[in-house]
Amino acid sequence: MSRVLSCNAAPSEVPISEPSVITATIDLTKPVSAATWKIELLVDMTHSKRLLPITVTEAAYVPAGPSTVDLQVPFVVLEGLSRQQLLHYSLLQAILQDSSGVEVLRTGIVTEIYQAASQILRRYSDDS
Repeated sequence: MSRVLSCNAAPSEVPISEPSVITATIDLTKPVSAATWKIELLVDMTHSKRLLPITVTEAAYVPAGPSTVDLQVPFVVLEGLSRQQLLHYSLLQAILQDSSGVEVLRTGIVTEIYQAASQILRRYSDDS
């Protein structure tokens, strides 16, 4: 069974408008050709959830066995969310898909989105 061995993001605290990097170590049971990583933010609000697509990587070969990937996370687009809706805990998800769009594996990082002074920041929890 394919699995995620570790996953973290850096920097651990960053303005929401700044990029960051997810580093994931995975162990695949079989290789995936033309694989893509879909990055999205699941915003968990009091009575609903909202999925914000962030980016999809270019297709690449991912070998079987353990490997590490660095995924660039550009700034998060906040269109359609009020400040009140946004300032919650969220889940930054990275989903590995095969060439047909079928999910191979998924990992997530708990993300706190909060306001400090005049900036909106995101803080990632560490899986270690």
